[in-house]
Amino acid sequence: MPTALVGDTSGAFVDDYEPNGGGAVGGIIFGLTGLDLFKYLGYLGYGIYNWEWSWSHVGDQAINTAGLFPLIGVIKNVDNVADVAKNTKKATQCAAELERKSNLANGIPANQLGPSGKPKIHTVDHASKKRAKDAARQDGKNLPIIHPSDVNQPPHYHATDARGNKIGRQSPHHNFPRKQR
Repeated sequence: MPTALVGDTSGAFVDDYEPNGGGAVGGIIFGLTGLDLFKYLGYLGYGIYNWEWSWSHVGDQAINTAGLFPLIGVIKNVDNVADVAKNTKKATQCAAELERKSNLANGIPANQLGPSGKPKIHTVDHASKKRAKDAARQDGKNLPIIHPSDVNQPPHYHATDARGNKIGRQSPHHNFPRKQR
């Protein structure tokens, strides 16, 4: 007696159908992953190629056609992907604006807020002088500038541009402990 194909739980391709565990498990796995689409396309092709004018055959073909409905749903909803992307961008902008308004209400000046609405990071504390120098070097394009000690500030490095100039007024201070001057 022939056994069913893997994933074939209907016996459409065999005359003397005998269900087995592989067919049942394969059918479940194919159904959960969406790979059963190919199975239903195969059933439809087989049914059309071996067409019979009988109620049972027409009914089988209707059931096999119903297996394609998830594909129709996917095709129908493809245009929603662009809407989701657009709405995600709007939601991010809205969240940034709310964050900005909240920080302005808390007394943080607008020139100290970044694009996300959160305060700009102006100082980064590092455990050693070497780590501070390496971090400033990564932020810039040339060797960093060291400021051994400014008034009321710990010693720190600034990132530099390709010419060796400090990057902007808002470049962060990469601080290192005073004892490592």
